[in-house]
Amino acid sequence: MFSILKIQNTLISITLGLLFFIPIYVSADSVRLLEEPDDALASRIDLIQQAKDTLLMEYYSFSNDEVATLVYALTLEAADRGVEVRIVSDSLVHNLPDGVLALFAEHENIDVRLFQPIRKIYIPTHWNKHLHDKSMVIDNSQLIAGGRNIDNRFYNIGDNMLTRDRDIYVKSDSLGSGAVTDYANYFDDLWNNYQTGTTTLEIQKKYECPGLILGIPCRQMQKGIEKEKLEWKERIDSFYALMQEDRPEIFNTNYQWDSEHTVHDVEVSAVYDVIGDKTEDNGTSLALRTALLAASSSVYAQSPYIIPTDIMEDLWLDLKSRDIDITFLTNSIYTSPNILSVSATDHYKPFFLEEIGAEWWEFQDGESSIHAKSLVIDNNLSIIGSYNLDPRSAHTNMELLFFVKSEEFAETLTNAQNTLRENSVQLDMSGDVILIESSPEVGEVSFFNRMVVEILSFLAPLYAWST
Repeated sequence: MFSILKIQNTLISITLGLLFFIPIYVSADSVRLLEEPDDALASRIDLIQQAKDTLLMEYYSFSNDEVATLVYALTLEAADRGVEVRIVSDSLVHNLPDGVLALFAEHENIDVRLFQPIRKIYIPTHWNKHLHDKSMVIDNSQLIAGGRNIDNRFYNIGDNMLTRDRDIYVKSDSLGSGAVTDYANYFDDLWNNYQTGTTTLEIQKKYECPGLILGIPCRQMQKGIEKEKLEWKERIDSFYALMQEDRPEIFNTNYQWDSEHTVHDVEVSAVYDVIGDKTEDNGTSLALRTALLAASSSVYAQSPYIIPTDIMEDLWLDLKSRDIDITFLTNSIYTSPNILSVSATDHYKPFFLEEIGAEWWEFQDGESSIHAKSLVIDNNLSIIGSYNLDPRSAHTNMELLFFVKSEEFAETLTNAQNTLRENSVQLDMSGDVILIESSPEVGEVSFFNRMVVEILSFLAPLYAWST
């Protein structure tokens, strides 16, 4: 049962949310769910090629694989035709090669910055504090945002196991207003924030090598970066030419992503975090909590792992006390590539099954894993973005969410989650699998992996405490 203090904290959270952090919905936006990896890649290609004035990209991480190489080629092509390109990524895990950064740095229409939040060295997970947003905006009118990074795994390219994710496409039907413009303004604030370093200058410093004795290491560094730049230029040009020859149908389509499978004239809100001051009582965390506390009938949540903070435990208990139907869809030990997070999820599973009485589904596809983060509340409010249901997203990482008020879009998102649920199994209150005729085969977990999960699950409270 709630204590008086917990009730007071809940009321305070609701009041703050209503006053400051509830999503401000803007009408006349068009939205589309990007569920399939082919659509996710095609939409990014199309939007970059359709850009006329500006291209904004904010990604947690890039890569050096085929998808990333294609994005680098399209970015350079856009800059060559006069598009102003600005890229923000996380300072620790951006994975942008020095050769690519050097190519971007020498182009007058491309600028790259890395977000470097102030990290509290006495809190271990702050050493790994991240800008976790993933988005792309062209001409302040069209946007793609969600959970996908620029990496083969998210687009079913290459030999890696598919990482199943989800994006939302948003088009503002009137320039200068709507959720896309709101997010673009946030991007400007992030770009100009003192914690966002100018990478172009850092690359120039590497060329100049200030302060290195006798200049010998300096010359070696210059030659190394110059060589890597030329290698990447050749790699990008040759790969792009090969793709245009082998797959001409995916380029210059001028396809309008709001022309089909799209819900028009809906209320959409972009919700982001306070730059440099992320807490569980502002930004995405409070907006999400406020929306959940307002639920009147049902919550259907999907997340790669589900690790509640103390505040979120109280919230789920509150929903249970009001007889809200709660359903979770997440990875199983068999499918999750993140052993620490799935172990922490395993630790809290009895809380959700026994105390909350939630309907709990675990993904069993041995060829892919769940990475998408989304919720449907009361069959009319959809939430999609980069926010995992865990302590890092709650009060450590910078996150981005889009709230959509539309029964039609909520039905589309529910169907997408249900499609993954067809390859999942439900657990009973004891954590045992409920086998029915249509149940997929339960993935076999080795004795060693299960023992590792059992041991690590005991450390889950430390995981939550340290973030």
